[in-house]
Amino acid sequence: MIDPKQYQNHIEKAQALVDLNCPSPEDDLIRLSKSVADSPKDERHTKLRWLAVEIDDLIAQLRWHLGQTLLLREVYPQIDNAGDDDDPDLKGRGMVTSALLLLRGYVSRPERVLFTDLSEPRRGGTVAGWIFHMMVDDSVGRAISILDRLARVVCLVADESFEKVYFRSKKLSVVHKKLEMPESQKLVELAESEVFEILLSYRDGWTHERKIFARLAGFPPGDSYTDASGQQVRMQDGDWTADVLFSVANAAYHQVLEALHSVASICEQQVTNTQP
Repeated sequence: MIDPKQYQNHIEKAQALVDLNCPSPEDDLIRLSKSVADSPKDERHTKLRWLAVEIDDLIAQLRWHLGQTLLLREVYPQIDNAGDDDDPDLKGRGMVTSALLLLRGYVSRPERVLFTDLSEPRRGGTVAGWIFHMMVDDSVGRAISILDRLARVVCLVADESFEKVYFRSKKLSVVHKKLEMPESQKLVELAESEVFEILLSYRDGWTHERKIFARLAGFPPGDSYTDASGQQVRMQDGDWTADVLFSVANAAYHQVLEALHSVASICEQQVTNTQP
């Protein structure tokens, strides 16, 4: 996506920022891996080993996405300045959805999705900003998928069966009652935290209901309607900046780090002890 020869210095700086802000959990990944590597060859422990491999790979993918957001900001600093030249009276209002839809047929090459110059304008933002936003969305989604897998790991360790396993306090509380470990209690607390609620709201909106729009990726929409009581209800997004978006993705990553640390400890104490 970004020529490594042309932007070597930027890549090195972005890697340093990734290591500083999103450190790789090498010790915990090794602890988890060693704990399950030589576990019994039955169905339950085979699933544990498979999940450990998936978690390892997904964390590397997540760090790559976070690294790309940092690299994009290094190479294309206009991402951080998106909207600075907007009229203060219009800031945050967004373009009326009907106008966006009516103008859809007149947008220059709307079908184009591959670019050689990421600083190129795109629908009021830039290509770099558009990609940056997608990287954040993907980061949050990946982080929650890792947390769900970590929940599956502790369910298998506790030999608790659910039709579907997600990283939610209700299911983790059942596991905690069986394990009665400080680490399992920590997982319950993480699932009940306000940070995790923010992440779920962001991901669920993007997946099911209403995605976030940010000025750096293009003109955000805005609209309104009159509800049954006669009150006007405005639909619009807040001023999502590059800093705020990255903080959401980074918060998701750190939730993964905390959960992984607890899960690795649980596996060390519980899975290793089941070996012959």
